[in-house]
Amino acid sequence: MLISRRREGEGLLIGDGVEIRVISVRRKKVILGILAPREVKITPTKLSDAELANTIAAANSVSLSDLLLQPPGEGEHVLFLLQSAEAADKKSGKPE
Repeated sequence: MLISRRREGEGLLIGDGVEIRVISVRRKKVILGILAPREVKITPTKLSDAELANTIAAANSVSLSDLLLQPPGEGEHVLFLLQSAEAADKKSGKPE
C-alpha cells in the first residue's frame, strides 16, 4: 500500500492511464477526482465489500425445502416460522 500526502490540486498517476487528484479537503472529508479510461471499473470499497458479501451469501444459500428435508444435527435447534398470506393480511389489517 502506498501512503502519500497530497494537497488540494495535487495528484497521483497510476500506470499509464489513471490519475487521482485531490479536489478539496474540508474538515475530515476529502474529495477526490479520478480520471481513467472507460474500460477501468471504479467502485467505492463500501460498495465492493457489500457486493462481495452478497455474492458469498448467494453462493451459500439453501432452499427452504432442502432445510425442511434435512434433519437437524446433534444439539442443533431449528425453528421455522411460516405464515400464510391470509394470516399476514389479517395481522396487518388489510382487507381480504
